[in-house]
Amino acid sequence: MDYWKLTCLVCGAPVRTKLSTIRQQTKRGQGSCTPWGHRKKRESHLARTRTRSYETMRQARFEPLVEYPGVGEPWPSGCMVCGTVQSPCEGDVRAGHGCKTCARRANGETQRLRKAETAVADMGSRGWIPLAGYPGAAQWWLCRCPVCGKPAEVKLNAVRRGQTSCNPCRYGRLAEGARRAVGEAVLLMEAAGWEPVGEYPGNANAPWECGCRDCGNISFPGVASARKGSRCGFCSTRGLKLAEPALLYLLHHPELRAYKIGTGGPRGRLPRLRQHTRRGWLVYRRRLFETGAQAYLVEQRVLRWLRVDRELPQWLSPEQMPQNGASETVCADELSLAEVWARARMEIALLPGQSDAPVSAGYVPRAEQFDGVRSVPA
Repeated sequence: MDYWKLTCLVCGAPVRTKLSTIRQQTKRGQGSCTPWGHRKKRESHLARTRTRSYETMRQARFEPLVEYPGVGEPWPSGCMVCGTVQSPCEGDVRAGHGCKTCARRANGETQRLRKAETAVADMGSRGWIPLAGYPGAAQWWLCRCPVCGKPAEVKLNAVRRGQTSCNPCRYGRLAEGARRAVGEAVLLMEAAGWEPVGEYPGNANAPWECGCRDCGNISFPGVASARKGSRCGFCSTRGLKLAEPALLYLLHHPELRAYKIGTGGPRGRLPRLRQHTRRGWLVYRRRLFETGAQAYLVEQRVLRWLRVDRELPQWLSPEQMPQNGASETVCADELSLAEVWARARMEIALLPGQSDAPVSAGYVPRAEQFDGVRSVPA
């Protein structure tokens, strides 16, 4: 049987159908076209499931905000617990999924309770008794000190790192340790021949004003240097003698492209200046001081100016200067000899009772002999 082209009297849509199909639909009570019947069936199914879907959402603590969109479609709803608006699918809610915000909060609360239990156990194992709720590992926590038994605020992180008492107890131990350190330092300086005059600076390497028990002169040794056996520079028989006349000199080496400032005694079997000139160093300027302490002070001030203000590092290595003194060298390319000596003259002028005029200059072989070192007047 052929298809008829007809028009549905219910929906008005054109359809192609057979007479036998129309008779079967009439027997079933379907008085419309097939597309309209499918549409009515979907609407009927949607009406039956809508009520069940609303009940499902409300049981999961969701209040729908729009009409039911379908099982697999996002459904904007408000959480009845926290009030946040979310868009869960009905299928996800049927599978047991709930409010994400509430779930995160519940998980966070569980974690906090677990951390609080661990924190209380950690504090108890170290002798601390918590007196308030756990505020966090990095927050101040009111607890009872295991040493003095008084309430004190402490951080869990600090206790886990090894803090065993409150700050008053800890500072008391530090003060006691500092007092013991001062006593030990005084005993060490006295054993090394020094009589402390000023207060202990608190650092083993810091200068400490002391008087020599042998000569009575005031010096500034450090506890570390005294521990190594350093003696008074005024009465020592080795090195630069601070109480005797001494030379301040400025040398240059053309081949090594280096300058050197140093001090040394003017007399002796092999004066310090002579040790350098025998190895190719030339004397640019030198100055004789009444005491080695004055020469040493000027040398240290000039070296500080070179190292700190001018930022010039040590130029030569100890292997290049077997006679020692490499730590006082600088590169000749960075500045001139006149600049270095001008700085030395300025420091000399700051000394009480000193003139800033140099004594001699210019190393020339076979010239005027000065205690084993040849030089000519400026």
